[in-house]
Amino acid sequence: MLAANKDSFRKAWGKFPTGVTVITTLDDKGEVHAMTANGVVSVSLEPLLNLLSVGHHALTLGYLQKSRRYGMSFLADSQQEIGVYYAKRPGDRTAPAPARFTKHGESYKVEGALAYFDCKVVATHDEGDHILFISQVEEIEVSDGMPLIFYDTKWHKLPPTPVAAPRYSNS
Repeated sequence: MLAANKDSFRKAWGKFPTGVTVITTLDDKGEVHAMTANGVVSVSLEPLLNLLSVGHHALTLGYLQKSRRYGMSFLADSQQEIGVYYAKRPGDRTAPAPARFTKHGESYKVEGALAYFDCKVVATHDEGDHILFISQVEEIEVSDGMPLIFYDTKWHKLPPTPVAAPRYSNS
């Protein structure tokens, strides 16, 4: 048993595989600003709501609070370079950006992403060292392909032939 602290918390959550998401919003100059995130959750079907968790230290936080809009792009397994690039702080991004952005709705998507949501913030909650953004989904785009996965602090791809999930009935 590990003591409940920041290190053990991070280690335990590292055992939960997540998809890789790039969040896009506009900066103070009206340019697309992006960050990699895995703190995203589907909240509701009626209305269509998502949740995004952003740390108080993230440069993106101020842009989101000001614009109250963002795009959420789920990366394909061929887009690891994009996920790695936008996981870095903007000052540490030395190479040209590997992503191209396309405007859909009022936000911007990563071209080639598996899924995209155009989101309008409807509520925020300051919790611990993060701000939670609850957002109404106004546009969705879905493509075929396999997801990029983040697990145990490493990037992964699923095997080429996934096993189908069992289907459950509500009866």
